[in-house]
Order: sequence, then structure tokens, then C-alpha cells
Amino acid sequence: MLSQHPMKGTRILLVDDFEDAREMYTTYLQFEGFEVLAASTAVEALKLAATEDLDLILMDAGLPGMTGWDAIVALKNDDRTKGIPVLMLTGHVLKESQDRAAEAGADGFIPKPCLPDELLREIRHALKSRATRGGETGAQQQDRTRTASAETRARLKRARERKER
Repeated sequence: MLSQHPMKGTRILLVDDFEDAREMYTTYLQFEGFEVLAASTAVEALKLAATEDLDLILMDAGLPGMTGWDAIVALKNDDRTKGIPVLMLTGHVLKESQDRAAEAGADGFIPKPCLPDELLREIRHALKSRATRGGETGAQQQDRTRTASAETRARLKRARERKER
């Protein structure tokens, strides 16, 4: 287990309706140097995400009321929160759940239960990806790539048409 605290000061919002899970993950993440805020519902998470300076969100899928999937959609559609990486950390491990998380805009998917080092690796990857993208979400990066690809195809088509004349 890593304990060098390379992520000291990094703020994570942990969203899980099970108190034992929140306590376990909070304890581990704090041990690793993260500052952890916790929420038990999606509505509580949305409020915290809009008002706190967060670096990452760990979101359970099966939350009471609003689901984690719906919360991710709301987060990614809000200008205040769309740049925050969201990793779905859930016991819903079927491929369908992973696909649904990706469609909602999740930046990663971690099946529960997971080993602490696996969780830390995924968090570091998401934070590194965010830094590389300059805070851009995965969905924004995909949109930018699609736009660039479409523009490139259009330029190539125009160049071919000019060449054929």
C-alpha cells in the first residue's frame, strides 16, 4: 500500500449511501493524503459539487432517490461541475452498468469491492488525465476530437476536389 501522500490537498467527494462504505473509503483516502467530503445521496452530492472546490468525485450508482448515473449527467451538464472527473465506484458490475456510466459521462468505472491500491491507481489516472486535458472532461475531449476529425475530413475532401479539377 502506498502512503507517501503524493495527493495531499487533493479534494475528493465520496458519494455512497452505505455508511460503512463511506467510512472505509474515507479512512483509506485520508490515510493516502486526500481531503474527503462525503455525501449519502445524489442531491447532497450535487449541492456539494456546486459549492466546494473539488478535484474528483467517486459516485455510487445505486443511490436513494436520484441515481448515481443521473447525478453524473447533472454534473456534466452544469458549467460549475462539468470539469470535475467523476469515477463510478459501484457494486453494479455488469457490462450494462459500465456502458450506462460511460453514457452518463463518467470518467471511469471501478467495481466494488476493490483493492485500495486499485482505487488509488484509478484516482491518480483520472487526476493525471484531467491535468493533461487542462481540466477538460472525457466527454468534452471526445467532442473536441470528433469536431477536429470532421474538420480534417472536410479539408481533405476539399483538397481532393481541387486536385481532381
